[in-house]
Amino acid sequence: MPPGDMSFSGRLFGPGIAGGGLPVSGGWRGDVLHLQGEGLEFDLPAGLLGMRAAGFNLQQTGIHWNTGNGEFALFLDQPGDQAAFTSGAPASLATLVASSNSQRKGMQRRFRFGAAAVLLYLLLPVIAILVFFLNTDSIAQWAADKVPVKYEEKLGSVVLGQIRAEQKLTDRGPAVDAVREIGSRLHPGSRYRYRWFVAESNDVNAFALPGGVVVVHAGLIREADSAGELAGVLAHEVAHVERRHALKNLVKNAGFGILLSLVLGDVSGSTIAAWSGYLTQMKFSRDAEMDADRDGVKRMVAAGIDPTHMLSFFSKMAEKEGKGASAMSVLATHPSSQERMAALQELIKGLPPASYAPMPIDWASVKAAAATQSSM
Repeated sequence: MPPGDMSFSGRLFGPGIAGGGLPVSGGWRGDVLHLQGEGLEFDLPAGLLGMRAAGFNLQQTGIHWNTGNGEFALFLDQPGDQAAFTSGAPASLATLVASSNSQRKGMQRRFRFGAAAVLLYLLLPVIAILVFFLNTDSIAQWAADKVPVKYEEKLGSVVLGQIRAEQKLTDRGPAVDAVREIGSRLHPGSRYRYRWFVAESNDVNAFALPGGVVVVHAGLIREADSAGELAGVLAHEVAHVERRHALKNLVKNAGFGILLSLVLGDVSGSTIAAWSGYLTQMKFSRDAEMDADRDGVKRMVAAGIDPTHMLSFFSKMAEKEGKGASAMSVLATHPSSQERMAALQELIKGLPPASYAPMPIDWASVKAAAATQSSM
């Protein structure tokens, strides 16, 4: 090679050359490609040459030509040798050089895409777990919304049966009649068939089970100063039922096996039995509580019941708890945070002016009946 020429090395294949190829060096002399190796030497005009990206991943450069002795091929493996070849190549080979580079870059993109696809496939289980935990609320809500009402009602019935085995519930009497009368005004057109019960307990509590079962402890009725305050609690519980908060929480915490038990009809099985206590003592998220507040207020307004009673009852219970009052179970399952109370107050303040007639309920008689039932 003349001094200063850009030289490169490669491996030559062709007639009379061993199967492993012959190491050669080369360089451009104007429009002529000069190659030399052990025992042979070529001077090839550029017009005789073909060129393409080569190798299984197109990372090689292949130059080929045909002489009277047969087809020859030169392969350049290293990027430096490829660069030396293309930088010295005459303009007549520019199209072939560009085509070879385009083929190589296209294969590199496909390799990168393939590697990313393989990595994604390997990471899919991890990604799926991350997505699930980052979106458990939305996934649980979606799953809960797909459960037919009849299965939800079966779940409520099974849990109700277990509750009855542990504490005394009644569905008759003045207290239950008042609960039923108020509650029926809060769910017009509901998809659920509500069932109302009063628990003979001093606890100030109420809870709703999936499918429209609502249990009010006699202690809560005794603490309510009016039928309106009881309505505030019931509106909140009805909202939990209609918004399927309990079912959503159950799916989120117990997993999709609980849904499978429902669909397969195994509602009396151990899966649901193990979670029945959880449903009666369930603590809803802040978002669920505020959602139930908003929906409950709308239901009270639609029923012609003053919504300020909801705020007054929960605020009163929070104040009593702050002073050390006991048996305020309703606050354990329905925490009355300052943020929640402030939001409820702002919601009610923003309602259009309205007059609300008192409910035709003899509240003194209802409280007296509840007092006898809470003595258990």
